[in-house]
Amino acid sequence: MLRLFGLFECCLIYVYPLQKTQNKRENFKSTYSGTGNSRVNTQGLQTSTFYQSVYHTQIQLNTGNAVDAPVQINGHILYPETMYKQLEHRASEQFKDINTLQKDLKDAKLQIDDMGNRLSGFASKQLTEGNPDFTDLSDKNRPTKIAEMFHNIYDDEWTNALEALTLVKKGSKPRTEEQAIKLLMEIMKSGYLFCDNYARKQEDNFITLWNQCIEKPFSSAMSLESAPGQNTKKVPKIVLSEFKNSRKVECTETIKNAIKEFNTEVLSKLNHKDKDNPEVTAYASRCIEALWLMVIQDPPMTIDWPKEYSKFDSGVYKEYCRKGQYVKLPVWPAVYLYKNGPLMNKGYAMPE
Repeated sequence: MLRLFGLFECCLIYVYPLQKTQNKRENFKSTYSGTGNSRVNTQGLQTSTFYQSVYHTQIQLNTGNAVDAPVQINGHILYPETMYKQLEHRASEQFKDINTLQKDLKDAKLQIDDMGNRLSGFASKQLTEGNPDFTDLSDKNRPTKIAEMFHNIYDDEWTNALEALTLVKKGSKPRTEEQAIKLLMEIMKSGYLFCDNYARKQEDNFITLWNQCIEKPFSSAMSLESAPGQNTKKVPKIVLSEFKNSRKVECTETIKNAIKEFNTEVLSKLNHKDKDNPEVTAYASRCIEALWLMVIQDPPMTIDWPKEYSKFDSGVYKEYCRKGQYVKLPVWPAVYLYKNGPLMNKGYAMPE
């Protein structure tokens, strides 16, 4: 009878959890695992949505002993409240550690990629610096592109200027084709010398300024006019290399200033009669742009013309308008990667 009574009493506890009782089992909690659709509302029930599990305060069994360890009732595991909170806190800390480690791993990968790119760039720079046999394909103003630009000037601006100079104007005697070609070639030669001198002077000024900054750091005024032999002290190679690279990167503004100086100092004297001719001015400007990019390469690119009445070299020059064995008139210069280096573009010459 006592066993039956006890079994009946336990059933009442599971089936009617909301009934108020006066005995010690009123704090007992019944629940589900969180995966089913059934639901039992129990007084004082506490659940964790994070784990979809249930914990309980200390359960009092019939014996009156407190339960401070997980217990299994009806196939469900119930945890003491204190233990469950400790486990939940520990799991939360572990998730934080995992997130931190994942972030650190991501940052480390980014640093590795950055260092790899920098190392690759450094190796490429060391390989191409001062070595024209290796080309930096990321450089939009590399020698092959400059040579292509220079050839386009002959096809476009040179042709337009030649037509403008030989155009018959009312009241004025037009130039012959040979006279116009000589003028355009003179503009080209003068432009090359101008850019070459401009680049050399710019480098000399930098070396002078560098030496004065190192030797006289407290000097309030520095003169960039260096005396002969003043720049005998060598600038560190890495410093001069950075100067040359910066000059190529920041070439846009320099080209604008060079064109302005050339038109004022040189072009107006060479071509006073046609100094306001827009076709001639456009030709001169494009020449200065290409020639400046040539002379600031490391080593500088060069151009060359055949001598008049020299034997015609078909390996370096193309025939202009006619055939012949000797050069009558240089028309367009040949382009070399560097002095005495590989030929980039053939020039043109009028033979006889």
